[in-house]
Amino acid sequence: MNSNAIQIPAGQAMVTVTGLGLTTAPSPPSLTVVAPPSAPDYIFAFIIGPTTTDGFTIGLSAPPSVSGYSVEWDLSIPQSVPTPTANTIQVAAGQLLIPVTGLNLNTPPPAPTLTVTAPSGSSDSVFAYLVGSTTTDGFVIGLSAIPSVNGYTVTWSIPSTQPTPAGSLTNPVPLLPFPWKDRSALISGRQSINGNSFYLCIDPYGKTFFVYPEVDDNHQVTVNWDGIRNTFASTDCVPFDEECAGVVAEYVNAWMAKGRNDWSTWGAAMKPAIGSYTTKLRKLFLNAQNRVQMRDA
Repeated sequence: MNSNAIQIPAGQAMVTVTGLGLTTAPSPPSLTVVAPPSAPDYIFAFIIGPTTTDGFTIGLSAPPSVSGYSVEWDLSIPQSVPTPTANTIQVAAGQLLIPVTGLNLNTPPPAPTLTVTAPSGSSDSVFAYLVGSTTTDGFVIGLSAIPSVNGYTVTWSIPSTQPTPAGSLTNPVPLLPFPWKDRSALISGRQSINGNSFYLCIDPYGKTFFVYPEVDDNHQVTVNWDGIRNTFASTDCVPFDEECAGVVAEYVNAWMAKGRNDWSTWGAAMKPAIGSYTTKLRKLFLNAQNRVQMRDA
């Protein structure tokens, strides 16, 4: 596991990590954004594009407005098992166990392939097997019978293996959106699955989600999402999203109603639009406050 931290200057929204020098592309790293004390921004990090043997690119949900932010990344580097060339061991008469040592591997290898070759004219029927389990240093070969003569050999080789990196997607399955109001069908297991119709049911407020069917230890769930920024500096450009536009539209409608009516009736004409504006403004405020509470939780 490699752990590193990258300092992010103010105003920078992307950073590239290079020079890993790996033999195979690693699984996506885990990312943690560390904010300076009293930081005004709520920022999360994500991976842009695929990882390669040389590195990867980290993106930020928003460029920091102040310096002092950093991104810590942890990368699981798969350890490959070297493939030793086939080795032949001479077996002495009367020998039953053959230790093999000095492999010096990163991880215990799989069981070796064993072949017994008998000398010409031998009357013994001997086969080899693995005694116990393999280790990073070696293993022990056992014989089914003690050779009565010299000249027996055991040839062993370790199959070439490349462990699957932790977190790699060997058979990705899409998660289809499922209505939150119908989540009881997932919780109770009443929802049928046809082919690859796995489901992701997300709380409208973004606090929790359900994955169906249940995810076991041999699978992982990858969710890519865009966050909503709630804290801005006085010099920041504030996004004008659809919800905010709807509130402004109600306010404008109210004043347009005033302009279309006589001064004696404009109050009554404005009242419905002002009421709608007030309701939508209150909802907008509560939604933003709820997201800030989730951020600070």
